[in-house]
Amino acid sequence: MKPGADQDSLRHLSSGLEVVSVLTSVLVITWGLAALAPRLRWLMAVPLLLSAGLMIHSHWWRGESVEQLGLTGRHFRAACRRLALPMSLGVLALVWVGMKSDMLLTTERLYRPLLPLIASGLAQQYLLQSFIHRRISQTIGAIDENGHLRQSAAAVVLTASCFALIHLPNLTLTILTFGAGLVWSWVYQRSPNILAIGISHGLMSLLVINTLPPWMLDSLSVGYKHFLYQKF
Repeated sequence: MKPGADQDSLRHLSSGLEVVSVLTSVLVITWGLAALAPRLRWLMAVPLLLSAGLMIHSHWWRGESVEQLGLTGRHFRAACRRLALPMSLGVLALVWVGMKSDMLLTTERLYRPLLPLIASGLAQQYLLQSFIHRRISQTIGAIDENGHLRQSAAAVVLTASCFALIHLPNLTLTILTFGAGLVWSWVYQRSPNILAIGISHGLMSLLVINTLPPWMLDSLSVGYKHFLYQKF
C-alpha cells in the first residue's frame, strides 16, 4: 500500500473514532453527570473541554478552513433558500398542531427567551454539521481532495441519526430531531453555513415549545434526566 493510501486510511479511521469519542462525551453528560451529579455541574465542563480540544485539533490536523466548516457568511443566502420550503412546511404543521391542541399563544412557554435558543442552535449545529457530519463524510469517503463535502445520502442519514441518538429517550424530541437533522444535513452538504442553520434550529425549537401539547412533549429533558419528568 502506498504512503498516501496509508494516510487516507488513518484519516478515515481516526474520523470514525473522533465521532464516537465526541458522542460518548455528550452521552456521559446527558446520561450521567447532568442527572446524577446536579450539584456538581462544573464536572460537565470536563468532557465538554476535552471534546472541544479534540475538535479544534481535528480541524487543525486536517487543515480545514472556517469557510469549509460553514463558519463564514458565504452560502448564507443559498442555505436560507434551501431551508425556506422544509422549514415553512414544518412551521405550518406545528402551528396546526398548536391550534388543534389550544396550545398556540396560550402558555407561559412563549416567554422562553429566543436568543439562548438560537445560541444553543448554533452550538449544536457546529457540533453536528461542522464536526460530526464532516467526520462521517470523511469516514465513508464523501469528502473530495479539496475538503469539500460530496453529496451523500448515507452521510445525511447517519448525521441525523447521531443527532436523534443524543435526544433519547425523549421519543418526541428523538423523532423531531431526526427529521430536522435530515433537512439541516442536506442543506449543509450543499450550502455549508452554520449561521443560517443555527438560526433555523433556534426558531424551530421555540415553535416546538409553544405548539406541542404536554402529552406529546412532557419536557425538553434528554438522557437519564428524562425519566425524572422535567416539566417546563
